[in-house]
Amino acid sequence: ELKVHFIDVGQADSILIQCDGENLLLDGGNKSDSSLIYSYLKKYEITNLKYVINSHPHEDHVGGLSGALNFAKAEKVFSSYYTSKKMLTNQFYHTIFTIAIKY
Repeated sequence: ELKVHFIDVGQADSILIQCDGENLLLDGGNKSDSSLIYSYLKKYEITNLKYVINSHPHEDHVGGLSGALNFAKAEKVFSSYYTSKKMLTNQFYHTIFTIAIKY
C-alpha cells in the first residue's frame, strides 16, 4: 500500500511517502517547521525513516529536517553538496554530521 502525506509547512515543501512498511521523507520545510515535522512523525509513530532526502539546500526545504532526525532514525540521508558558511550553521547539516560521527 502506498501512502503520500503532503505535510502542511506553508509555502515550503515536506512530503512523507510510505510503502510496504518503509518510510521516505522528502524535504522538511523551514527551520520553524522542525517541531511540526517532529510532532507529525511522533503522531504517526514513525520512528524509522529508510530514506531522508534533501532536494536542495534552500531553507524552505532543509530547515525542518533536523526535527525529523531528532525523532526518527534515518537509515540513509541524501543531500546535495553545498559549501557555504550557512551550511555549517544549519541545524540539519549539523545533525547529520553529528549522527555520522556517532556511527
